[in-house]
Amino acid sequence: MNAWRRTVPLLAIVGLFWLIGLVFRLPARPSFPDSRPEPPPPVEQVQAAAQAFEYERGVHGGEIRMNLGEGPQTFNAVLSTDNTSSTLLAWLYEGLLTRNRVTYEIEPRLAAAMPEAMDEQGLVWEVPLREDVVWSDGEPLTADDVVFTMNRIIYNNDIPTSQRFSWLLDDTDPDTGRPVTRQVKVERVDRFRVRYTLPYSWAYFFDTLSQDIYPRHALEPALDDGRFSSMWDLSTDPREVIGSGMYTLQSYRDGERIVLERNPLYFRFNRFGDRMPYIERIVYSFIPQREMARDAFKERRLDLTGVRGQDFKDMFREQAVEEYTLYRRGPDTGTRFLVLNQNPRADAQGRPYVAPHKLAWFRDRRFRRALAHAIDREAIRKVVFNGQAYIQHSPVSEANTLFYAGDNERFPDTPVVKYEFDLARARAYLDDMDLVDRNGDGIRQDAEGRSVEFVINTYADSPDYAAIVSLMRRDFRRIGVRAELVQLTFSSLVGRLVREYNWEAIIIGLTGGFGDPMNGGRNVWPTSGNLHMWNPKQEDDTHAYPWELRINEIFSQAQRTPDLAARQRLAAEFQHIVSREVPLVYTVNEAVNTAVYNRFGNFNPTVYSLLDIEMLFDRSLQAVR
Repeated sequence: MNAWRRTVPLLAIVGLFWLIGLVFRLPARPSFPDSRPEPPPPVEQVQAAAQAFEYERGVHGGEIRMNLGEGPQTFNAVLSTDNTSSTLLAWLYEGLLTRNRVTYEIEPRLAAAMPEAMDEQGLVWEVPLREDVVWSDGEPLTADDVVFTMNRIIYNNDIPTSQRFSWLLDDTDPDTGRPVTRQVKVERVDRFRVRYTLPYSWAYFFDTLSQDIYPRHALEPALDDGRFSSMWDLSTDPREVIGSGMYTLQSYRDGERIVLERNPLYFRFNRFGDRMPYIERIVYSFIPQREMARDAFKERRLDLTGVRGQDFKDMFREQAVEEYTLYRRGPDTGTRFLVLNQNPRADAQGRPYVAPHKLAWFRDRRFRRALAHAIDREAIRKVVFNGQAYIQHSPVSEANTLFYAGDNERFPDTPVVKYEFDLARARAYLDDMDLVDRNGDGIRQDAEGRSVEFVINTYADSPDYAAIVSLMRRDFRRIGVRAELVQLTFSSLVGRLVREYNWEAIIIGLTGGFGDPMNGGRNVWPTSGNLHMWNPKQEDDTHAYPWELRINEIFSQAQRTPDLAARQRLAAEFQHIVSREVPLVYTVNEAVNTAVYNRFGNFNPTVYSLLDIEMLFDRSLQAVR
């Protein structure tokens, strides 16, 4: 903000030179203030600004133009498996509870109040529903819709919905000791009240009540006659899709754009007594390349765009002259890391997935720590992301304010281990493994004379990852380790990672979130997980490390620990173990930066969300009226 203020006096000079250019018919070039951005802000600063923000009363009307990247695959939220469809359809539906976008506290949405415990064990809960909610076609939303959503859709094994996973509770069969999954019993109490009976005291029950509720009257006939798999596909008139959210689908042009319109029946009103939202239309374009989206924004065909590190300095300088603001929202929740294949098994022909001598290196914690110390994260931050990134050592991003324990003084016994760039320490770890340069060629060899080298795979369409590997290769060479880069298509890379297992090292990333990592990471960290990348789908403890088994215990215990403070202690221990054992060698989190034109009022981004669509409005309409 201080840098922005310094640019204001220069605008008069810019205007003067523009006029001189017109008078002399000279080709005018834009002149921008030479301001320099400060480093990415800490999460606490972003949140403090959001909490201090003062909203003003807006006016209804106008539109906001955004980019979805790729087009949607379906208009049926139940069947959505792609991020585009899920992002789009999230505007159409509501859950019983939600998270506050500023404080991240749980609060009612379709529910009239928070769930009420009906027993001392916390197994039976009743949720009262609002009685003023209607679907976009005018039909009332009742307990029948909630029970239908859970029993006919979520727990219907004939429907391939990814939403079911959140409602399957891990447990152990008391008779056999084998893992099993349990379900939640959902019943109608009366027209506006629903009862949930849990198999045990479940920590994530309230969070999972953010589950979208779907219209029984619209979907049940399609379920009954077998049409559900084609219900609301892309051939459907978008206006036929029924929801209860702030917006409805209005029109769709394949490969071009989709338009959402404000739901005039939406049930919520803001602090000024106005029905939310103010913005009349959301117009999404389908622009797949980030460079193309940036250009569309600069041509004013989009009202906002994400800003890559490579573009940040130029757009930071331009913002005052071009009448937009660059909002800085802290780190991404996702992660970027190097993973080494520690899978000791073999394929169907008996061929080991990893050469035995390399497997021995990869399964030695000293080798992984050596690589962790040889990664110059500050260079990655500056060179690849133009300074717009945060150093990462934990599996949890700093953006996850409830569970990040990287600098958490509350848990001094389980700190996150940080691997500073230290080539001397890296070399010492390799020396301790008796991996030394035996022939003077600059590359270390093991006792049998085999060179310490391996191949790093990443996907070809990511220049960021290729640049990261380039920096890694340079510094690995300085400690006597040769790494080669082989780029694959994304589908080939994922195939090797989760099905074929025939790889040595991969640099890739995972999306993250703001919730409990011991819930969201259930497919990654337990040994049975499909994305337990270094040694996935372990059916027993034969090849598991003791620390992996402890993580299994932590995740299982967290499921049954409703107390947040107790789960935060477990999360701190989990992060400590991962950082100590380095199964994934973390690099940086990219900073989340967004440019938005200044005509929008009540633009209050937080770490958790960019748009407060409920309160956002178009200032130009306010001026006209």
